[in-house]
Amino acid sequence: MFFAAVLFALLTVLAEQQKTSWKSDCTAKLNRGNDECSDSNPELRFYYHNKIGRCLAFQYKGCGGNNNNYKTFTDCYLECGEDLFNCGGGEPATGKCVNMKGCPKGSFCRMGPSSGTGVCCDRKLEEEYEKDRDPKCNTGNVAVVNCSGRGDQALLGRSCKHNFCPYGSQCVPGRYLAHCCGTEWKFGKKNPGSH
Repeated sequence: MFFAAVLFALLTVLAEQQKTSWKSDCTAKLNRGNDECSDSNPELRFYYHNKIGRCLAFQYKGCGGNNNNYKTFTDCYLECGEDLFNCGGGEPATGKCVNMKGCPKGSFCRMGPSSGTGVCCDRKLEEEYEKDRDPKCNTGNVAVVNCSGRGDQALLGRSCKHNFCPYGSQCVPGRYLAHCCGTEWKFGKKNPGSH
């Protein structure tokens, strides 16, 4: 009986340590891995970008990397969440506000989860970030979307250098985020690779 209790306590401690270390992976910087192993197969993955406060796409090279590397947007989102309380694009707040009041001119109040308090965000920078988050493409093309458990959302990455766009689509850089434009709007299981 004593052995079973010790084993249970040890497993509980190990499970808690693993939870803690796994959660801290959301803060790791992007590491796209390498292609130096025999079974490397580049594929679309997602990582949590700490400054931007959301999960973004990248092309994983197939080997190595770190644990801020999720097979789906939903896996990344469930593990790391999305920061809705800070200013878009990771821009610094211009002040604090209470009950939607108290922001400097040219800013607006983004309310937080607590009662009536929020941060002031620069209105022009926020509009630029929102434009990147909800991208539009030139006539004849549409923004490629990622079909995730959170509905169809534009497939977004931090930089076109991360090769996250599916074959046949074009990566379009923005101030904060990059997106993909193509004739097909849903991202399938094809290997990514900007062209």
